[in-house]
Amino acid sequence: MSMLPEVKPSAGLFGETVAQDGLPAGVPTTGIAGDQQAALYGQGCWEPGMAKNTYGTGTFLLMNSGKEHRIGAGGLLTTLAADALGGPAYALGGSIFIAGAAVRRPTTS
Repeated sequence: MSMLPEVKPSAGLFGETVAQDGLPAGVPTTGIAGDQQAALYGQGCWEPGMAKNTYGTGTFLLMNSGKEHRIGAGGLLTTLAADALGGPAYALGGSIFIAGAAVRRPTTS
């Protein structure tokens, strides 16, 4: 546990830039989110039981499980997400990392 970073809200202060290669010092980093968790929030899945599916090179399903920390089974993972007010919530997720690439049309020469 001592090796893990402090848990902060997605809109928390995570640090500030250090002056380097034209980047000024002191620019705060105050927002951070994983892409699938951000998509769950952005698609309005704020209540337990609401889910989203994202299709691309991979396919990702996330379901909001609210304050209930469900343990994933059968390959599902438990992750942190956000409720409607940006507070902590849990989600269950499943991934197929090559789904879109698997249906890609073959190239011809």
